[in-house]
Amino acid sequence: MLDEGQSLDFAAGIGPVLSSRLQKLFPSRVGDHVSSDAAIKITPNTHIWEALRILTKYGSPIAIVHAESGRLEGLISDQSAIETLLKIEADEAEMN
Repeated sequence: MLDEGQSLDFAAGIGPVLSSRLQKLFPSRVGDHVSSDAAIKITPNTHIWEALRILTKYGSPIAIVHAESGRLEGLISDQSAIETLLKIEADEAEMN
């Protein structure tokens, strides 16, 4: 694990001068610019077809959050949506 002040120059392939300049130009962290209100999210009660529409419109992955607490419960991706649809289709085929 890296210490707070440890340099990552070796990993990025950039020199200490450039690294220092970038840190001065961009001192803030990602979290300073991200709003949970702006994030695309769904709840566990969202219908599958609505989730597919949102995935198609906004891309993957989409956060699944608890409606009341706002806590992250999972993520849905294009791949997980396809797997779910195939499972539903297989389950329906078994019933018939």
